[in-house]
Amino acid sequence: MHNNIKAFIRTVILLGCICSFIPAKASHIAGGEMTYVYLGDSLSYHRYWVTLIIYEDCMHGLPEVIAQDNPAFLAVYSATSPYTFIRKDSVPYSYSTVVPQFINTPCGNNASTTAGCTLKKTFIYRIALPSNTSGYTVVYDRCCRNSATVNVNQPDEVGITLSCTIPPYTTPNNSAVFNNLPIQNAAINKSFGFDFSATDPDGDSLSYEMCPALKGGDQNDVKPWPPYAPPFDAVIYNSPYTYDNPIKCAAPMQLDPVTGMLTGTATQTGLYLVAASCHEWRNGVMINTIIREQEVLVTSYTSSPYKPYGGGDVTLLVGEHYQFNAIGAKIYTWSPGTYLDNPNIANPTGYFTDPGQFTYTLHGVSDSGCVGDDIIHVTVLANSYFAVPNAFSPNGDGINDILAPIPIGNSTLTDFRIFNRWGNQVFQADNIQNAWWDGKYKGKRQDMGIFFWELKFLDNNGKPQLVKGNVTLVR
Repeated sequence: MHNNIKAFIRTVILLGCICSFIPAKASHIAGGEMTYVYLGDSLSYHRYWVTLIIYEDCMHGLPEVIAQDNPAFLAVYSATSPYTFIRKDSVPYSYSTVVPQFINTPCGNNASTTAGCTLKKTFIYRIALPSNTSGYTVVYDRCCRNSATVNVNQPDEVGITLSCTIPPYTTPNNSAVFNNLPIQNAAINKSFGFDFSATDPDGDSLSYEMCPALKGGDQNDVKPWPPYAPPFDAVIYNSPYTYDNPIKCAAPMQLDPVTGMLTGTATQTGLYLVAASCHEWRNGVMINTIIREQEVLVTSYTSSPYKPYGGGDVTLLVGEHYQFNAIGAKIYTWSPGTYLDNPNIANPTGYFTDPGQFTYTLHGVSDSGCVGDDIIHVTVLANSYFAVPNAFSPNGDGINDILAPIPIGNSTLTDFRIFNRWGNQVFQADNIQNAWWDGKYKGKRQDMGIFFWELKFLDNNGKPQLVKGNVTLVR
């Protein structure tokens, strides 16, 4: 389990060793999804909160390569042909957690410590868009996929495309959101059930179907800048696999179009890429589709102690609410019950009024009576802040090409300035969307060396803060 502060510290350490980076084309992408929330209007613009989630293989993927997923490059295009380019942005990740590894066993969906390791990295992209007649498509591309994937042709040479479509603005719309984390393991010759169900905050109707996984980036362009415009190409599936039968099963897999439950019985071990879509309908018209791509590892089942999953470690601010989300049990008990509204349910809400570090133990009982525990660590900070990497390399290779402050908690950036060693200002921004520097001043690449920065922001209490530091530019 990881919390986002530890993840950031690891990233900064890696940035400090930029000169030793290996090529970013090593395979590690294990899937992802993209959704959005409508935030309201500002003047003639409609504001949205786009959430990009990518799943990274942290068992076989190199840490140096995983670190290079941050920041994410996103682009916005009009949603209909000719797919006009609107803008591109670089977005630092907000937090990273470990996805629980479950496998179907006689105790139910049992947490597994041997099935694999997957990181869920979340990026929050705040954007304001004017009304148009076509809507907008937000796009993310990254290479490369897990080389062990058996149902995709040359997976380590193709990447992933994740996108969401914001329909033309007539009435506010929020995308559907998948209800559960992906279960990424199955036992051979045992029936499995993967829940792709989603919830739509607007009450729109939802339907589900299997869909092709999409290419995005390759070994020659591992992190496209900007990401490629629609339409998108599907990956090539190795025979006899297809997008609607991506796992070798005793009978064809079935995705219930109403419930979103994918069922089957795998008959061959291996790592498989699976993609499913959730369509959003309003007044009989499909207005949006979200897609989740994920890996499924089919293994021979070996008995292991039963363990539920209580969730990843988390970092919060004083006064914030946090909803726990345990899975893998029928009966749940959290201890201690301090700060929790109900310690006897899977998803109690915690309200933390004091700073500190708190440890919770989840005791779970499965459908068949198996018992087990999991431990969650909650860090509560008194104030939010910004973290700034100590090095970057703006050489145009798509790897650590920009310097961008990373918000920890609910902080609002008001001013970010960078100066050279003679005290001359070479960069300035007054909002988080524009607070990224590409190492140029008036279009000219700056020399290697140390630069100094000043950052002003409002913390979670609305109090102005000023922090200063330095960064090393290397090429």
